Amino acid sequence: SMAGQCGLFGFSGYSASKFAVRGMAESLQMEVAPYDVCVCVAFPPDVDTPGEAAARGAMPKITQQISGTAGFWPAETVAKAILSGAEAGTHHIWMG
Repeated sequence: SMAGQCGLFGFSGYSASKFAVRGMAESLQMEVAPYDVCVCVAFPPDVDTPGEAAARGAMPKITQQISGTAGFWPAETVAKAILSGAEAGTHHIWMG
């Protein structure tokens, strides 16, 4: 999630958990690099799924406004970008 890159109003716990995943992936990448293993971590934007639609309704209004500026990506597009990045051995997989 992009929430692993910056804090998100109204989602302190969510952002913190995404920062933790990023930190773990970075540390793990260093540990397994000698074995020619790549750890990939993806930072997708908001994905247009039923779960995301439900979460949007629970967001504070300011968070909805911030989130809405980037739009919502089709799940298939995000999945293809993650798969492509993983196949290429990209550590940080960005979209957009």
